[in-house]
Amino acid sequence: LMAACFRLTLGLWSLPASASATADAPPLSSRLRDALRERRVRAIALVFFLYTGAEASAGQWAYSLLTEARGMAPAAAGVAASAYWGSIFAGRLAFGALAPHVAPSTLLRLGMAGAPLAALAVCLTRSGGGGFAALFALGLLLAPIFPLLIAETPARVGERHAAHAIGFQISAATLGAGALPALAGLLARHAGLESLGPFLLATTVLLLLLHERGARR
Repeated sequence: LMAACFRLTLGLWSLPASASATADAPPLSSRLRDALRERRVRAIALVFFLYTGAEASAGQWAYSLLTEARGMAPAAAGVAASAYWGSIFAGRLAFGALAPHVAPSTLLRLGMAGAPLAALAVCLTRSGGGGFAALFALGLLLAPIFPLLIAETPARVGERHAAHAIGFQISAATLGAGALPALAGLLARHAGLESLGPFLLATTVLLLLLHERGARR
């Protein structure tokens, strides 16, 4: 079905040749090894590792946090966990509607700076309802980060390394989605499920710092 959709919309994916391209312009691709040597490529891959790790950790542990640590009924906690993923979907629609009117860097900063505040709310609340609201806000604020960072990759690492950089980013994102929820689970085993809030706070703060460092460069 996906292949059929691409075939039907094939004309939308063709970009016109740049009028400014010249014969002596630098190549738009590099070797895999050259891209990996680039510090900016490695840094943005780490950002993706942390982003998907935070997103997946919140989603995978939300039900356990709300039921076992905060006393929410299982059915309500199931709805809350589903609503967290739904907030990411809704957030991407909302931020997508804003994208033509607001600079991508501004939307990225909004999500990056807001996510630690939502994670702090997860830490400070102790009721099931408060935890649900904080997790829902976290999903909304995390929502635009992944697609906007993909779109901003050529500007951040240069056109020459962009293709390989996106490959590294997706690989790092997959690793983060597996590794960080597992780390959160080990932490919860030893420190209790309420450790999820500080874990999300630390991850999103580090994500913000790395993003700002890369943006300045």
